[in-house]
Amino acid sequence: MMNKVKNPPKITVLVEGENELNFWRKMGFLGRAKIFNLWQAKANTMSGLLRGIQQDEQIIIIADTDVLNEQNRFIANVLQIKKHCKLKPHIIWQIQNFEDELCFSCGCRPAQLFQHFDAVNADEFKNKFNKVNQLENKLTACNHDRDKMWMRSGSQFSLNSSDLNDFIQNNLVLHRR
Repeated sequence: MMNKVKNPPKITVLVEGENELNFWRKMGFLGRAKIFNLWQAKANTMSGLLRGIQQDEQIIIIADTDVLNEQNRFIANVLQIKKHCKLKPHIIWQIQNFEDELCFSCGCRPAQLFQHFDAVNADEFKNKFNKVNQLENKLTACNHDRDKMWMRSGSQFSLNSSDLNDFIQNNLVLHRR
């Protein structure tokens, strides 16, 4: 007799910006991605988020670390997710801004990345990046290694706040590559 294989959990990925959202969707990663900033979300927006998440979903948080204001709010929001969901949330740190993460994964400097997208600055790059339909092909031509994207989010990275580090260690699964 064959054992029934459990269905894998649904995956919801919380990203902080349009670039990350488009990257996640266009690169064909698993899960539904949505823009939601846990550093800024207030109680009423958290309630709205949680209404749309089933208790058995796996939550992946891509958290930007360039501005670490509102640590207490971030912690409170993650605790709400943890309480709501059966599975411990996963976190992927975006160490610098999105363009820097892309540069790292492409092995290039920002100016080279911007040039590849026919952009002269970060704002123009972001706009053009979001409009690319065949993003994976465009990034492959730029030597993008998808395994290096957000790779620096492992154990070698430590936040300046020991309280936040302790919270992460005890309440989230830290994504390590």
